[in-house]
Amino acid sequence: MEILDINNITYNNIFFKKINRNLSKPLYFGKDFIFSTPIMKCAFGLEEYKNNHYIKLQFDGNLENHSPFFDFIKKLEYFFKSYFKTNAIATQIRKYKNYDPLLVLKVPVKKMKSGGQHFNVDIEDDKLTTIHDIKKGMLLRCILSVNNVWHNDKLTSYKLTIKKIIITT
Repeated sequence: MEILDINNITYNNIFFKKINRNLSKPLYFGKDFIFSTPIMKCAFGLEEYKNNHYIKLQFDGNLENHSPFFDFIKKLEYFFKSYFKTNAIATQIRKYKNYDPLLVLKVPVKKMKSGGQHFNVDIEDDKLTTIHDIKKGMLLRCILSVNNVWHNDKLTSYKLTIKKIIITT
C-alpha cells in the first residue's frame, strides 16, 4: 500500500475510473488514492449512524500540520466538485459554531453470515483489543482511502474510508 504525501499531490494527476454512470473510482497515477492524516484528536470514539460506523477527528489549528491538512481536504473536495461539474459537494468536514471542525471518517464493516460484523481496519497499538476501545480524546493518525466518488447533475459525494489507525497516545 503506497501512502501519498499530501504536500506532493498534483490534482491534475488524479484520474477517475468510471464504475457506472454515477460512480467513479479516483486513482493517482493508476494507483489507489491513499493518504494519511496528521495526528488528530478523536472527538467521540466509534459512532454508528444508519448502520454505518464512523470516527470523527478534530481539527486544531494550533497543532502541527492541521491547517495544511484542512486545506488539502477542502481543495480535494473542490477538485471533485469541479471535475464532475456539480453545484455542491457533500463535505466530510463538519463545522460547528464555537467548536473546532471535525473530519468524518468511515469505518469499513464486513457483515458476517452469522449476523455479526467485522471491522475491516488495521489498528497499530498493543493495548487495544477492539476498535470499540478507541475513546474520546485519544490521539490518532489514520491512513485513509477515497474508494469511490458518487456524482449526478447536482451533487458530488465521497467518503474517506479508514484503512489503518495508528494510536499515538
